[in-house]
Amino acid sequence: MGRARPGGGPAGARARPGAGRCPHVGRFEESLALYRTTIELKPEGSFYDSQYAVALLVAGRREEAIERVDALLSRVEALTTLEQALIGWVLARSGREAEALRIAERLEQRARGGVAWGGARAYLEMGLGRHERALSLL
Repeated sequence: MGRARPGGGPAGARARPGAGRCPHVGRFEESLALYRTTIELKPEGSFYDSQYAVALLVAGRREEAIERVDALLSRVEALTTLEQALIGWVLARSGREAEALRIAERLEQRARGGVAWGGARAYLEMGLGRHERALSLL
């Protein structure tokens, strides 16, 4: 059996084959449909919600992406490092840099405690345009 995906499990794994790669090759509607299906199957998970927000933004649907992120912000401290980084990336790329910077600071504090994965933090740093910092985290 393969590695479990965060927030995944059998239903989540079947529901989103390749959804994360779709927006990066221009298959936006397919990607969004896969995320919506996964979220319907696993409504308690925010992992796919944060990825869905990224896919919405990449697909040019900024307002929908921001709506999704705003809903997640109410519980951001309970989210994983990757979920927070994805939310921060959407905020940064949508012009809400101050909020993205607050998330980056929170993740920096987690890192000091040994809890924050550098790869996720790098993603947020890229959204903020801090490319050298992002590379140093990898």
